[in-house]
Amino acid sequence: METVIPAPRVSKQEIERRHAKIRSALAAEGIDALAVVGTEYTGFEGAIRWVSGFRMVHRYAYGLIPAEGDPVAVFPAEARWVGQHDESWIDEKVFAATPGAWIRELAEQRGWKRLAVYGLNFAMPVRDFVALNAGDLEIIDFDEQFDLLRAVKSEEELALVRHSFELNERGFWKVLEAYEPGKTEAAILAPAEELFVRSGTTRTTQNMVLSGHDGNAAPQFKHPDPVRPVEPTDLLLYSVEIAGPTGYWAEFARPICRAGLGARTQPIMEAYQECFEQARTSLRAGNTAHDVHMKVFGA
Repeated sequence: METVIPAPRVSKQEIERRHAKIRSALAAEGIDALAVVGTEYTGFEGAIRWVSGFRMVHRYAYGLIPAEGDPVAVFPAEARWVGQHDESWIDEKVFAATPGAWIRELAEQRGWKRLAVYGLNFAMPVRDFVALNAGDLEIIDFDEQFDLLRAVKSEEELALVRHSFELNERGFWKVLEAYEPGKTEAAILAPAEELFVRSGTTRTTQNMVLSGHDGNAAPQFKHPDPVRPVEPTDLLLYSVEIAGPTGYWAEFARPICRAGLGARTQPIMEAYQECFEQARTSLRAGNTAHDVHMKVFGA
């Protein structure tokens, strides 16, 4: 059995760096506080982890970061016994019947006028949005600003990202080792999932595959088939995508096909390799993400 590589812990300095970046962004726009929504909806649990250290198990949670004063972790009352809340590095924790109403009441007590929300478009429960809007508080969509401020990583945070990616890549090699025509799609993926679960990935995995016949694949991801045996001419592209125990999503995926790529897929692979080379040579200090995107895909 392979050794489990312990995940690095987030230092106090790193936590302070993140909250300072948030407060600087709030000050620049004259905003009183930021409410960060995290949910079990896959891919939307990372924000609450980034601001509070809390790992989503079920339901949803808020990290409330005021421009001035200490942060508060706010949980729905029904989630009191779901998740290890003491994992959060935010000291004050509140369990509210309706978190949106609790946040609005706190804002009124403190005289806040403008509240930024990350997760307003996809993650915030409707009941909380309705409760927040019941008063005079101005609600500001902060999705883009928050994504941009946490996009630039410190060296410590990059180590957390690399830990997740290293585990992800090990999972891909498990898939390749397990690949054999005659097995099912699910059986081929299973050894990677065993590694991920044993290494502390918990529920943050994407168990999906693009697959098809004659060296080609259908365009949509689907659940791996647990019944049909894979044929030598089947193309399999597993989304071996995880957020490891450090909480950062990573994906290492390569097409697998014993008989080779089909006529429709070969040009796509060639274009992919060309785009990869353009991206690799364009990812340089001073270039923006837009610069890289335009270099890869053109006008």
